[in-house]
Amino acid sequence: MKNKSVPGYKRVFAWMIAVFAMVIPWISYLRIWKLTDAQADVFENYNGYVFDFFLYYREVLLVVMAVVLLAVMIGENIFPDHVITQTPVRDRQNRKIWICFSVYTAAVLLSFLFSKNKGLALSGSPSEGEGIFVLIGYGILFFGAMNYFCYEETLRIFEKAMLVLCVVTIALTAVEFFYEPVLKLPFIKNLIAPSKYAQLIDNMNTDNYKSYVSLTFYNPNYFGGFCLLLLPYAFKKLLVSEKRWKTAGYILLVCGLLFSVTAAKSTASFYLAFAELIFLCAMEGRGLAGQIKKLLALILVAVVIFVLCNAASGGKLMSIGKNAITNESTANAQKTENASDKENAADTQGASDAQTKSSGTAGIFRLKDIRLEGNELTLKGENETLITVCNDGTLEFYDKAGEPLEVINDGNRITFSDSRFAAVSVTYSQNTVYYDLGYDEPADFYLQDDIFYGIGQNGALSESVTLNKRFGEALYPLFTGRGYAWVNTLPLLTHTVIIGRGAGNFAMYFPQNDYVGLLNTHGTHTTVIDKPHNAYLQTAVNTGIVGLCAVLAVFLIGIGRFVRFMRGSKPANMDSVKLADATACWTFCAAAAFAVYSVANDSIVTVAPLFFIILGVQFAALYAKEYEM
Repeated sequence: MKNKSVPGYKRVFAWMIAVFAMVIPWISYLRIWKLTDAQADVFENYNGYVFDFFLYYREVLLVVMAVVLLAVMIGENIFPDHVITQTPVRDRQNRKIWICFSVYTAAVLLSFLFSKNKGLALSGSPSEGEGIFVLIGYGILFFGAMNYFCYEETLRIFEKAMLVLCVVTIALTAVEFFYEPVLKLPFIKNLIAPSKYAQLIDNMNTDNYKSYVSLTFYNPNYFGGFCLLLLPYAFKKLLVSEKRWKTAGYILLVCGLLFSVTAAKSTASFYLAFAELIFLCAMEGRGLAGQIKKLLALILVAVVIFVLCNAASGGKLMSIGKNAITNESTANAQKTENASDKENAADTQGASDAQTKSSGTAGIFRLKDIRLEGNELTLKGENETLITVCNDGTLEFYDKAGEPLEVINDGNRITFSDSRFAAVSVTYSQNTVYYDLGYDEPADFYLQDDIFYGIGQNGALSESVTLNKRFGEALYPLFTGRGYAWVNTLPLLTHTVIIGRGAGNFAMYFPQNDYVGLLNTHGTHTTVIDKPHNAYLQTAVNTGIVGLCAVLAVFLIGIGRFVRFMRGSKPANMDSVKLADATACWTFCAAAAFAVYSVANDSIVTVAPLFFIILGVQFAALYAKEYEM
């Protein structure tokens, strides 16, 4: 479609989407709100309040953007005297996409109407920020990008936005990697929160990732996923660049983004980043031979930058890179029990640490089951069973045969002379009994009138601390403990075939307070599984399997169209490739990599908007190619 066919208002809204894409990743401002009693039992909080810097105001901006786009797209197809019919949203071949979007929207709304936690479904989970309006807004962003970036001129506008995002991301990564977290810079602190809440910024979640880069993306895994969306653009532009100065610039962009992915220490993103480069090289076909000089220059510059950055950081980059590739430092942290290692650990570290201890190399009473039966607490291990009975506030200990155990009480803790329980020590303080079994943290129980209770989030007492039925334990350690969440999410799907539990409601239905499973996979039972660490399971639980199938159908349509596009393309010198061809290649690569990344990560409002925009641009580029821009 030629430039002359682009109405001025389409350029305006293309710029609006482009600016939105450039701005939303960085929106950060403090919001404090009170959880309901039910929510406080599940989500992390401070005396029932949640402090959020990253989610709420992005939700607001996204919903406003979606409303404007929807109004404009409806208006341009109803009110003008002359409706422009040659656009993707009116094309007959896209009716299947509209049907998918309608089915998904219906699934989201029905899940909300039948949800027991409608307030949570409206606002979204405090850990992902995806309420019903955000979920529907993603679809509108997709259609807006498809509708307004189907022209050469507007595609170039989108490329400018991607270039800005790449440069800003690399610059901020360098600041956070070599200096300190961006959000803790003095002038940034004054922008994102009133001065009286400055201490909250100092103690925000980024402290958990001090060795890694997370910027404004809630944690390093999400930042790594964001980099996956940018890297294909920079690399494809390198391959199609004709001028030397542009080639040099794009080489620096690619190297900078690889540095950013490494600094995030996200294993999935690290491997997928290189998979993206290999895929785009494969797309060159016979034209790859003409790119050898560029690729050699890229490798040389990447090595030089890596060596210099590693030297400047005192070996920090090499350490993080090694961690991203092998998770070696994660495993070693538990063996050494180094406190500073634990302080710098990412949120997935506890899983690998627990697995290391559970192997039996570090003295552990590995649990198989826990039973609370009145004044009797039974800890069943792999080989032995420890029974505790409380009578009038006095603890008595027995083995599985009912024989009393001799204890050594030094006034602070109780240990056992029996070698079968050498890994166990007990502390009793203020009605709470702590069992140190060798995990990262002890298993604690509350005593009330000689009755044992488990202790859940926010101090809630529980009469059960393990699952009645357990399966797939061998899968629990997969992907640093994500297997535990995946396996125990599957039973929930039997109730969400057509109607889900409601947006953001996953944590309310996942079986929490599972001492045995959590201790064996995460090293602590205080971990709350507030998300499944899998965007597809997340969608299936929150909006229903039918809604998930509608989303997957759109992905499959995109794959099918790209395959047809590749079959119809003739091998050519990539220096002369058209804009639509190049855009179709890199957007498909970015969307596909992110779809794979989502198998091990949740959807979240900090990253997902750019993904749906890029997915829409992919459909727009394929449409533009079909009609020859």
